[in-house]
Amino acid sequence: MIKLIATDLDNTLLDRGGVLPPATLHTVARARALGVPTAVVTGRSYASAGVIARRLGGNAPIICYNGAMILREGEEAPLYESCVPQDVVDGILAFRHQSIAKAQPGNGQCLSSAPLPSGHGSIPLPSS
Repeated sequence: MIKLIATDLDNTLLDRGGVLPPATLHTVARARALGVPTAVVTGRSYASAGVIARRLGGNAPIICYNGAMILREGEEAPLYESCVPQDVVDGILAFRHQSIAKAQPGNGQCLSSAPLPSGHGSIPLPSS
């Protein structure tokens, strides 16, 4: 007996255009009517995943941020949450800032931790 359907969103539950097709909504509703909840499992944020989970209905957990947070729609506190410690975040940001400040073009290494403004390429990293 199936106890839970766990599904990704992009190009799985949602079509290539990011739309939740009516046939998918109907199928999820049929499963829910049979007592089988559908859990959203995604790398997306809760803000994004929650919108789709609300359209699916039910009270299955929403697993977002690539598993770093698990919660139920409408509940304040997560069932599970794993955060990167602040000192690690501070170290990464300091390294990134130093790398950008010391960037040397043409060495073949690139830093691409975030999208750059339109018209800009990758930010080269200095050689070790």
